[in-house]
Amino acid sequence: MNSFGIISIILLLPLQCWTKSSFLSKNFIDSINRKQSTWIAGRNFPEDTPIESLKYLAGTLGFHPDPNFEPPTKVRKLENVAIPDTFDARTEWPECKDIIGKIRNQGNCGSCWAFASAEIMTDSLCIKSNGTVKFEFSPEDLISCCAECGNCKGGYTGKALNYWVKTGVVSGGDYNSGEGCRPYSESTFLDNITPSCKQQCENSNYTIPYSDDKAFGTNYYHVKRNQKDIQAEIMLNGPVLAGYVVYTDFLNYKTGVYQHVSGVKNQNSSDMTFSLLVIGILCAWSSCKADDNTTFLPEPTTTDSQNPYGEEISPYNLTKEQLRRMCGSYHIFGEDSYTRNVDYVHHKVDKIPPTFDAREKWPYCESIGTIRNQGFCGSCWAVASAAVISDRMCIENKGKIAPHISSEDILRCCRGCCRSPNPCAGGDMRKAMVYWVQYGVVSGGEFRSHEGCKPYSKESYYDRPTSVHCLRNCTNKDYNVSYEKDQQHGRKAYTISKEVEQIQTEIVLNGPVIASLRIYEDFFTYVTGIVFTDLL
Repeated sequence: MNSFGIISIILLLPLQCWTKSSFLSKNFIDSINRKQSTWIAGRNFPEDTPIESLKYLAGTLGFHPDPNFEPPTKVRKLENVAIPDTFDARTEWPECKDIIGKIRNQGNCGSCWAFASAEIMTDSLCIKSNGTVKFEFSPEDLISCCAECGNCKGGYTGKALNYWVKTGVVSGGDYNSGEGCRPYSESTFLDNITPSCKQQCENSNYTIPYSDDKAFGTNYYHVKRNQKDIQAEIMLNGPVLAGYVVYTDFLNYKTGVYQHVSGVKNQNSSDMTFSLLVIGILCAWSSCKADDNTTFLPEPTTTDSQNPYGEEISPYNLTKEQLRRMCGSYHIFGEDSYTRNVDYVHHKVDKIPPTFDAREKWPYCESIGTIRNQGFCGSCWAVASAAVISDRMCIENKGKIAPHISSEDILRCCRGCCRSPNPCAGGDMRKAMVYWVQYGVVSGGEFRSHEGCKPYSKESYYDRPTSVHCLRNCTNKDYNVSYEKDQQHGRKAYTISKEVEQIQTEIVLNGPVIASLRIYEDFFTYVTGIVFTDLL
């Protein structure tokens, strides 16, 4: 088999060019469909979608910041209420069918709380007016102007309903709809950026002023959390707003009556909570269990990402040359200001344990277990370098300092690291480590994370660099530390031999190491396990 390319990794905790989540795999999807028949699972997200991106989409923080807060509860006498076997709000109120049945798209912003709140407002107004008023409330207005409600990192549905009653909400359709006073904006939909509050209509074709466009609720209330009360409320007044903890199998939901089949409800110790509308029941209520593991849903609200470059890019249609380009680790030989400053270390080898996991030895360093996503750029050399720097700094400071070092800063500013003017064409990880020592590197999270000084950019992720220049300033407008003050410097960069015992000793003593790995074509089907190949 011919050699295919070279990538950079961190040994024992592989930093892959992309990582695959088991709960998004074809095997997991197929197992769901084999185990039950009430709903159909299918692919909604690429298998390498980071779990953090999915957590952002499930942005419900709760009903209210105070967990003990309870809104007024509507108590209804149910003795004489006949509950039918099935019920659908779309057929009960046909004049509002197009409103109740509309599926809206939150994009990449964690705004399900705002969408569900806006939808319940829209449905309620249509039903109360017998279909004469079809006013589509604006999630954008809630996200941007209700400061106590939340933002693209999550929010509270109760606060949104209270804002509707007290302050009012304007109209606004989905992204690219051109509908209403404040339609959903591009930066919110694509880039997970919370918009600023602009108390004016942003749709130039909409003729009603912002203040005149506001619609108000009269009140909001809570119903008891039991099956019959919820059923009666839907039958008498229409859809209800609900929230629930998402199990990982739901991320593959396509259609049908959802019930938890397999998978866990939390990844990395924090639950994913989603807001939705319950518009009816798709099976006989008398035969459907209502417990903590069962939620009955209409069609799913899509949250598929739209490619900001208007073209279809996914791990499933890349050419061989694109795959080769992503394996961007190169040794740029020749003595220069970088390579002259690399020390050589040889360890005295003592007893080496039969197994070792850096995550267990240094449990306070969460960065060691974090898998970063380089996207479609040949930046594994920069991503792996930033990851090992983050790990080593955390270990050195015993978890008191745990920076997320910026791959973007290394990629854009270490010009001696790159093999061409385009940093996505590959680079030298050794020179990246020396650059950290000599010049320093700032903090920066993943693509769309909006964390740190210089998060991974859209241009880098999609391998579409609009500029190859190094910008020595923080690109995250919400980060309040200057570029110069945010820079972190290493004490020294060194290399060790390729002898197995030397590498093992280095990992046991000091933590993860960075290495280049020659890969073959079969590596692109790697999911988990131990790969046997050549270190460079």
